[in-house]
Amino acid sequence: MLHLVKGSLGTGILAMPRAFYHAGYAVGIIATIIIGLLCIYCMRILVRSEYELCKRKRVPSMTYPATAESALQEGPMFLRRFSKASIHIINTFLLIYQMGTCCVYLVFIARNLQSGLSPYFTMDLEKYMAILLLPLILVNYIRNLKFLAPFSTLANVIMLAGIAIILYYIFREPLSFEDRVAFGEVANFPLFFGTVLFALEAIGVIMPLENEMKTPKAYMKPCGVLNVSMGVIVAMYAGMGFFGYMRFGSEISGSITLNLGAYQEKLGDAVQILLAIAIFFTHPIQCYVAIDITWNEYISHYLEKYRFKMFWEYIIRTVIILLTFALAISIPELDLFISLFGAFCLSGLGLAFPAIIQLCAFWKVLGPTEKKILVAKNMCLVLIGTFGLVVGTFTSLREIIKKAVAEYFLVASRSMHSKNFVIFFSNLLVDYTNIFAVTDHVLSSRKHLLIIGESLNANLHFTIDFVLARAFEINRPVQRCKTVKGANSEVRGYPSATFSNHFYHNNVIKKFIRRANNEVMAYTDCVNNTDGVNNVENMLSQSENTDYDPHMHRNRPNPTSNFETLVHLLKGSLGTGILAMPNAFCNSGMVVGIIATIIIGALCTYCLHVLVKAQYKLCKRLKVPILSYPLSMKYALEKGPRCVRWFSPYAPGLVDGFMITYQLGICCVYIVFVASNIKQVTDQYWAPLDISTHMLILLLPLILINYIRNLKLLAPFSTLANVITFVGLTMILVRYMFQDLPPISDREMFGTLRNFSLYFGTTLFALEAVGVIIALENNMKTPQSFGGYCGVLNIGMTVIVILYIAIGFFGYMKYGSEAAGSVTFNLPPEEAIAQSIKIMFAIAIFITYALQAYVPVEILWTTYLDHRIRNRKILWEYVCRTFVTLVTFVLAIAIPRLGLFISLFGALCLSALGIAFPAIIEICVSWPDNDFGPFKIMLIKNLLLIVFGLLGLVVGTYVSIVDIVNSFK
Repeated sequence: MLHLVKGSLGTGILAMPRAFYHAGYAVGIIATIIIGLLCIYCMRILVRSEYELCKRKRVPSMTYPATAESALQEGPMFLRRFSKASIHIINTFLLIYQMGTCCVYLVFIARNLQSGLSPYFTMDLEKYMAILLLPLILVNYIRNLKFLAPFSTLANVIMLAGIAIILYYIFREPLSFEDRVAFGEVANFPLFFGTVLFALEAIGVIMPLENEMKTPKAYMKPCGVLNVSMGVIVAMYAGMGFFGYMRFGSEISGSITLNLGAYQEKLGDAVQILLAIAIFFTHPIQCYVAIDITWNEYISHYLEKYRFKMFWEYIIRTVIILLTFALAISIPELDLFISLFGAFCLSGLGLAFPAIIQLCAFWKVLGPTEKKILVAKNMCLVLIGTFGLVVGTFTSLREIIKKAVAEYFLVASRSMHSKNFVIFFSNLLVDYTNIFAVTDHVLSSRKHLLIIGESLNANLHFTIDFVLARAFEINRPVQRCKTVKGANSEVRGYPSATFSNHFYHNNVIKKFIRRANNEVMAYTDCVNNTDGVNNVENMLSQSENTDYDPHMHRNRPNPTSNFETLVHLLKGSLGTGILAMPNAFCNSGMVVGIIATIIIGALCTYCLHVLVKAQYKLCKRLKVPILSYPLSMKYALEKGPRCVRWFSPYAPGLVDGFMITYQLGICCVYIVFVASNIKQVTDQYWAPLDISTHMLILLLPLILINYIRNLKLLAPFSTLANVITFVGLTMILVRYMFQDLPPISDREMFGTLRNFSLYFGTTLFALEAVGVIIALENNMKTPQSFGGYCGVLNIGMTVIVILYIAIGFFGYMKYGSEAAGSVTFNLPPEEAIAQSIKIMFAIAIFITYALQAYVPVEILWTTYLDHRIRNRKILWEYVCRTFVTLVTFVLAIAIPRLGLFISLFGALCLSALGIAFPAIIEICVSWPDNDFGPFKIMLIKNLLLIVFGLLGLVVGTYVSIVDIVNSFK
């Protein structure tokens, strides 16, 4: 699902405002939804047809061309003769589409560079293209796309950041319907149709994605991956088109990025340049499909025995780039290119061809009535596709020719004597007025020159995944699927690529539920037996079994799926930490905040990878399925350097101490947050009360909710809290953050060095979830999917970092130095909407308090008290729960400083738990084998992490404590 959704945030979404300009905002919304539903339906019938044909041919999967060939072989007699040609027809459409996309990319890059660099120097668009030619040729000489993977990831991050900044420009001033057209001209609708189809259609991706799914049956369900993903994509495209058109109206360019230059701000120029760089690195991915089809399908086998075969491959690559360059430089009309290739190629690939394939695939198995219904329905789809292809292509070509003629007249007018030109032009008008309406375009040709950089509707996602389906064919001849003889037929197709599964989730709440239901020992002692630690210690004397896989021996009654793990990892980040990010950006400055959040996020993610991998090695060495964080520390130190082995018995207590301190700190933050939000609301209606009084009122409810021993009883309320949090964040963004944003020049780009330690603690508090991560990975159904480049952890942390940067950036932009410890404190206290948001968040955090307090209670009671108390255990457990609540209450009422509390506990606890301790564990785990890599680079790296973590702990804690003390003066 992430593959489908993330691809929608490419250049295609930037073209939607221009499409709405052609159609009108009312027609645009309705037609986008209809075209989206039509595309979804055609994707579904294509996947179903492929599944049916695979069953008959007894092959695991087929590509689009192979599916078309097999379907036509079983269709009506008059279509069977075209079965062999269908492969070439589809490949031709794909080739034209991909080369057109490359043309669009080239114009987009050049146009955005020209616009972004215009404040510094001016240069013709053609010169920018010429400068880009050699770098594009060189980057397309890369035959193994793995080398481009880091740049592709960077391009995705830039694209998300760019779209966020574009939204900032759209919503920073009130929108108006004045001078906006609800219903556009009918003659322009084909341009809208081609653009939207180009943006929405992902027919080349659908089949590779479905072929590579672990559970392909979930792909086609009513609420399956395809429907949900495409629904989100259609909503995003309609939203961007509507609001972009509302903002810029008739001035909208083919790509909305080109309208940012009118603001004459460095931020807008930077977005254009960064997006141009991002598209530059995705150009070889787009071009690879065209190269692959041309070379592997039609040329390579002729040169099989030729000694200079590779040389000719590079010649083909160069020729393809030169062709796209020549086309782009001759007709640099971005929006018309998009509409042309969308209408010409995707009307066939996305609408007509799937209908024909379904009709042929089920021709022999349907009854007479069903066959008639299918023929009627699919013929309507074929007619719509054909009509869109013909009319859309004709309209786009007509507009391209109009503009070409207009530009010719403009050039001629500059080179000819004015009187001669008037005579010449008048004669031409007689011949061409009825066809092209040249006069209007001559008068507006300068305007067209200014908006040549039209929307680059090259949907990144569409092609990346299609390319990946072919990417492994590099460095060797194209492979064929095993030929299966059928009824006078054979199935041919390309091998399928391996997509990383991005959908893994695990639930920390479920972990605690099981621990509350007498399954604690599985997490505390990390073995699936009742002997606990002693059994693990006995295993230390056994020889290491290299064949033992801890993942295969985990016995979880209710393991969580990959998707559930990712969901819980994401929703766990939407708490008080994300609301404190504007305050963190206030301490760091805008530029430092963005860069440092990315760096800290990458560092946290890397350290979590280190911890999970080290735990896996320990489990394998000890032949146990699971180890908790404290026990991992203990057994790692026992095999580490001699200077640290003496500390191994005390290591679990140290880790537990930091965990308890951190969770108690979270509970303190929650109490201050709830009390402060309630106070701001109640002060508007009753006599103001002191913050301590509000905390005292909350004490008894907090004690009672913490008495709940079975967290299953809190599950419905937890779900409600998640919904409230999402709704509240959306309301804050839309209603307050995006409204009346001040100029970016009013905000500090770089904060002070001293305040950076406060930023560091706050960001670490918000991002780091080391206790949750281990619990999530331990309870996964497929823990192998947790790591990896495209695993659950990387995807989850990437999304979290992006969310935190967005909230921090826009929150600081809105409130500046007034940004409070929670952005809810900055909302207008007298507005009813703001009051409702504060109450909503207060309720959600109040419910979540019981979940956070459960961790210290669990550690204290299960690890240190339960085995020492023999009588009245239930009573003493309630005493322990009351004590924990009272401790958090006393701390909160003594120091009600939300922002400083967050920074203090983030620096004090998470610098150790999230950075230093994982590095120590990895050193100790690798110590017996001296497995530190060349020049002991792993040892040096981990020592640097330890120093960095200790430095953050000491400096961040010191500055936070000093500021807390100063706040009372």
